[in-house]
Amino acid sequence: MNALYRYKYTLLTIAIIVISIAIIAGFCVPRVASEVSHYDSLQRQKKLFETSSIHTESPDSLLREYRSVSDKINSLVRTSVSASEILKTVLEKAKANDVNVIDLATQETVVTHTGKEFPVSFKATAGFTGMLKFLEALENDSYCVAVKDIDMQGSGTGEVSASVRLTVLGGSHE
Repeated sequence: MNALYRYKYTLLTIAIIVISIAIIAGFCVPRVASEVSHYDSLQRQKKLFETSSIHTESPDSLLREYRSVSDKINSLVRTSVSASEILKTVLEKAKANDVNVIDLATQETVVTHTGKEFPVSFKATAGFTGMLKFLEALENDSYCVAVKDIDMQGSGTGEVSASVRLTVLGGSHE
């Protein structure tokens, strides 16, 4: 007992240090980790705010850009279109991109409140990149083309077969 009594201050100091470490590890470390994650979140939000405030544009410039895009869309939609021109364009774009069109057809013209829609469907085979370039060429043509549905299947040889439904918006030769 005398040996313990003799080292009582040393043992008490060690006990206080161990208890302090336990309290710090159990309470303070999780709290600090939580605050660090909040700090990181605030830093990300601050960076996002700074980037968004740098690129603000005036309402007038946005309105001008909107009108410009709207005029381009209207000019595409008002383009005079006929079924034979659409079929000819599809075949030309297919030939230019090494796409083999198997079955090409137009359906009956649909009149909507925004204009006329010319539905087109076809089946084709080509290499994957050729097919993508072909579809991109159709969408970027002088007609307003909206691809409605694509069903592509690979053959394992690098070729894909696709069944495509698209709509061409525009006027007609009347």
